[in-house]
Amino acid sequence: MINETLEQMWNIIKENDFQFNETIKSEVICTSCKNVMIKPFQVPCGCGYCYDCLINYLNGEEKFCLGKTDECKGELINIDRNVFIDQRVNRKISKMVVKCPLESCEFKSELGKMANHMRTCDRQLMACPYCTIGCEKSNINVHKMELHFKQEDYCHARLLMDFVDNWRNEMKLLKTSVLDLREENKGIKEQVKSQQVKLEHEFLILNLILEDYFST
Repeated sequence: MINETLEQMWNIIKENDFQFNETIKSEVICTSCKNVMIKPFQVPCGCGYCYDCLINYLNGEEKFCLGKTDECKGELINIDRNVFIDQRVNRKISKMVVKCPLESCEFKSELGKMANHMRTCDRQLMACPYCTIGCEKSNINVHKMELHFKQEDYCHARLLMDFVDNWRNEMKLLKTSVLDLREENKGIKEQVKSQQVKLEHEFLILNLILEDYFST
């Protein structure tokens, strides 16, 4: 069973470009993409792949490993029969020391512990919540967000007022459109009713003509 810590580690490797403090050993490198493995799996010859790389390479078939050794051509890889998640490599990757990928943060730790740091790192960049209504500050350090709110208080209030005014105007236009549509529908209903009365009248005349014709 895969634990939450491993899932978090794989996710941050996938989403960030880490600076490793050590030479990366070949045993943690994916045979396919040549990067540090994400969810490492070992195939019969001993080579390792990211799980996604392995699935994409096999594409539902049995194939030989992409490696260059004689063992790589000795047994076909079958995703259901002869591959397994490589816990040894997982442990090695989790012990690799990296620098926080966030700009200006010099914190370093093992990869397995980096997810905890990144949740609270004060160098994280965030967009101002008012960006959706016009604030142009989209990359603010978390610890400077409160200062941004104080400095841009008037600007945010103005943006909010403009947003409310625009919303009111749009609601008025929508209400007008609904009323126009109702009037249009009313006119169509009156036309249909008039046509119906006309047809009923013509049918009555035709019926009288036919009765007169057959009675003579």
